[in-house]
Amino acid sequence: MKCLKGKESFLAALLCFVLPLASVFGTAPVGTDALAEEEDGVSETACLVVGVEFTDGGSTFDSSATETVNEAFFGRYGLTNYVAANTNGRVAAEAGYVATVAVGKSSAYFAPAYSYTGGKWKLVNSEGYDNRCYDESGGLVPSGEGKVSVAYFAREQELIRLAADGLRAAEEIDFDAFDRNGDGDIDSICLLFGDPLTRESVSETGTGTIFWPHQSHAYYGGTEGASSLYYVGEGDEYDGVFTKTDLGGKSVRRYLAFPLDFLRSDAADGIYSGSTVLCHEFMHVLGMPDYYSYDGSDTEYVGELDIMDKNATPPQLSLSYTRQKQGWLDEGVHVLAAETSGEYTLYPTESSDVVKAYKYVPDDFAERRECFYVEYRSKNYPFGEGLSDSGLILYRVKESNAYIDYTGEKGNVDYGNMYGDPEVYVFRDWELAGLFPKKYVERKEVSSRGVCYAYLNVLPVSSYGGENATRNIVSYSDGTNSNLSLRVLRENADGSITFTLGLPVATREEDEAKKAVLSADSGIYSDEENRDCLFFDYGVRTGTAYVLVTGEKIDGADGARLAAGEYGTATELPVSFRKTILPSGKGVRYVYLCASHGGTYTEVATYRIGNEEGSGGAEGCGSLYSVALVGVGLFAVLLFVSVWIPKSKRRK
Repeated sequence: MKCLKGKESFLAALLCFVLPLASVFGTAPVGTDALAEEEDGVSETACLVVGVEFTDGGSTFDSSATETVNEAFFGRYGLTNYVAANTNGRVAAEAGYVATVAVGKSSAYFAPAYSYTGGKWKLVNSEGYDNRCYDESGGLVPSGEGKVSVAYFAREQELIRLAADGLRAAEEIDFDAFDRNGDGDIDSICLLFGDPLTRESVSETGTGTIFWPHQSHAYYGGTEGASSLYYVGEGDEYDGVFTKTDLGGKSVRRYLAFPLDFLRSDAADGIYSGSTVLCHEFMHVLGMPDYYSYDGSDTEYVGELDIMDKNATPPQLSLSYTRQKQGWLDEGVHVLAAETSGEYTLYPTESSDVVKAYKYVPDDFAERRECFYVEYRSKNYPFGEGLSDSGLILYRVKESNAYIDYTGEKGNVDYGNMYGDPEVYVFRDWELAGLFPKKYVERKEVSSRGVCYAYLNVLPVSSYGGENATRNIVSYSDGTNSNLSLRVLRENADGSITFTLGLPVATREEDEAKKAVLSADSGIYSDEENRDCLFFDYGVRTGTAYVLVTGEKIDGADGARLAAGEYGTATELPVSFRKTILPSGKGVRYVYLCASHGGTYTEVATYRIGNEEGSGGAEGCGSLYSVALVGVGLFAVLLFVSVWIPKSKRRK
């Protein structure tokens, strides 16, 4: 769904008000820190589900509602099964419907009071909140200009607290069960709104309203602080709304909000579809950003191939790269290296096969920081049924673009494809713009009218790229031809697909000028999220890198012994991947790196990270590609994403 008109100009007007928010909103919103890590490597998270009834509606949460909720959360295409599939079994999401509460207010009270038509604000709901826009002097301005009245934000915060009041009054609710990591916060709460709210009525009101499906956070602070984002007028009438809210001693933080009607199935063929928006929003709870553009771009970058862009029915899995980025797939295990030209075979990423994708990292990765992924998507699995078709796909990744914020600058917050040039771009077939003369143009959409233009099959489109290609080239983000080529050979009887990859350069071992040694440029750097990353360059493309991070200093470390695990279990990675994110930790840590090819090992390179007080400040590596922090702005921008953007940029 599209956002409210005029929000882009409002975002621009907010730029000078972002930094002061750190002291107002406190610590950064939780994401994956709401997960409790178990011994078997499976993280747990819980969602407390509550039905909300209004004075102008009837009783909604009957046996039919129970069936809807159970199907959306626990059915074949439900949230719990989806989370298990999309996280590759790394996260177990549990949910419990605990109570139905009456908030003592009408639904109209939480709806906009005004509409903006014909260049004027018109009162359409006398019970509703002031949703008009104001300039700095308090004068009314057109929709999308100035600041929106704080009443919009305050009413939603009031609704959260009224629901919490009802939950506290309910009997026999074990709130501790919904704080799986024991941090004192409820992992997540899902508010389901009952009658008279329907899909139709909410859609007519608009996507940026309180009842539109979204996820956000409870705000604790004062009206004065909220003035950085909203017009608050002369008084402090809303200060009492933003008080601390808890349930059984557990703080209310992250929440989802849905009219119950959005969870119902409307599929004529009986396939349950109501969970698709729920799954999208819950992925935000697990830390995933959106992969569609907030900048009003008319180009789809990912489309139906990731639930964080377009929601399919039933919900579809995310791309292998975005799953790997979250830590749900492992490089060298689930994502393998494409090191040489030749034939490769993949099973669908939706299947139970261990290998989900191949990754090609060009030799000039240190300069461009771009790489390519190939994976096979299929309709023949529960979380693939909503796709347009089955086929091989190819996409480009430039990780640094994920950190472009709404100002156009790069910071520390992961925005995915939300702003600026995309982090992930899926290649798609070109279209013929005109018959006379022939001219091919790049398709703006990944799919339309039930056809996905990104898929490569035996027919009708079977190949991309190559050095002499004139269309369907596999390009870098600046448009330069990478010379990478991909061609489908056959679809196999066992459900796999076989294809050829043509790498744009000869394998590096054929270059006699290069020796099988670690480059002097190998070392540790801080990425945009201030994570410690190890960059390793090697004289050949084929081989294995061994990385050990330990608090123990090892004198005279030997490559063969490091690879054999004599100093501790080392992480093994294809040398062609060039980069790995190091585990976080406190105090001084040592990083040991060696590589092997053909049974020989390089000398072990040693790096030191951190100090006695905490991690950071890598030594002995030259701080390759180090990125400056923005400090206070990190918390401010995170909050901006969690409070404002989820309400103004919601997509179904």
